[in-house]
Amino acid sequence: MLLRFLHFSKMTAIYNGKKPKLAVSRITGTINYCLGFIKEGKYYVPGSCLKEDIRKLGDPVSQILAVMSKRANRFEPVYKELRYVAKGVPLNRLILPDELNHLISLEKYIEK
Repeated sequence: MLLRFLHFSKMTAIYNGKKPKLAVSRITGTINYCLGFIKEGKYYVPGSCLKEDIRKLGDPVSQILAVMSKRANRFEPVYKELRYVAKGVPLNRLILPDELNHLISLEKYIEK
């Protein structure tokens, strides 16, 4: 369910606090709906689902370029499964920070 939601999400943002009773730190979604995330340890977990324009709840709003996944265990630290790539984004030509480069593998990526 979460991966399906992220597949259709086009934007992500840090929650701006405009709804005082909403306890989330990051949001993802579109102009019609969004999903709020709470940080637990070093991971974000879903905390709320809203029928709201993400642009009203987040500052600054950024495009989601790709969604990757991996098995949930510490013995497999590299994200290899590509779940979503934004149209026109060549992942193999992006310059990423070193802390991201060692966490992902593009061995299964085929540029379209």
